[in-house]
Amino acid sequence: MKKRIQHNNKKSISPIKEKKEIKWTNIGRLKLLLVFSGIILFFVFFIKNGIEDREKEHNLVKSDYKVTKGIITKMFVYKGKTIRVKFKINDKTYIGSDGMFERKNKNVGDSIFLKYYAKDPNLFITELNKNY
Repeated sequence: MKKRIQHNNKKSISPIKEKKEIKWTNIGRLKLLLVFSGIILFFVFFIKNGIEDREKEHNLVKSDYKVTKGIITKMFVYKGKTIRVKFKINDKTYIGSDGMFERKNKNVGDSIFLKYYAKDPNLFITELNKNY
């Protein structure tokens, strides 16, 4: 008959750990404020630059444009409200996207008018854009 040997490895495992209270110092608050301010300024700069760049593109297209027809290949109506279009200039196919201000009963596969920059057809504005 074998005897059972029991090992008592008694480690005190406390189910409740002590919570240490964080005490904020003025320097800590200042650092936190600076970090959040930096994050906010980064996003403001990013959004402002994007808007300015798109505005420059619209002005460039309006300065020297030609009109053609394209085909709507995809619509994003929930987030961002943009459309993707495909059009052909001088036997070269261009695909790009543009903002959509109003839907105007247009769907995927429908044709759409667009203005493109004569020197670079990659820059264009569709008829659904409010700057058309």
